[in-house]
Amino acid sequence: MVWVGGVLGLRWPEVIGLKVGCLDLEGGTLTVAESITRGFGGQLVTGPPRSSAGNRTVTLPSTVTDHLRRHLSALGISEDPGALVFTNTEGAPIRYDNWRRRLAAGHPDRRM
Repeated sequence: MVWVGGVLGLRWPEVIGLKVGCLDLEGGTLTVAESITRGFGGQLVTGPPRSSAGNRTVTLPSTVTDHLRRHLSALGISEDPGALVFTNTEGAPIRYDNWRRRLAAGHPDRRM
């Protein structure tokens, strides 16, 4: 997840909001159309990227395309356009504070 976001220049809310339907692995593109942010009371809120410039299509290098293909296949979600690409162990969106705490404790989750 971090590698994909870093290579493509995606912000944290864009990475955790990425859905299978936004990927065109055959065409080698990813469309940033949604993000997940923390709203009032810590609730996760799904919406468009922060600015109009945030709505964009990114070209995928073949290494990222291959990685995403394997990832989606391993999770069994490659045919579900509404499924989040990266989730926690329960299949819910990843919360940054929990992810950081688990990583610091030496417990990175393979699904993330």
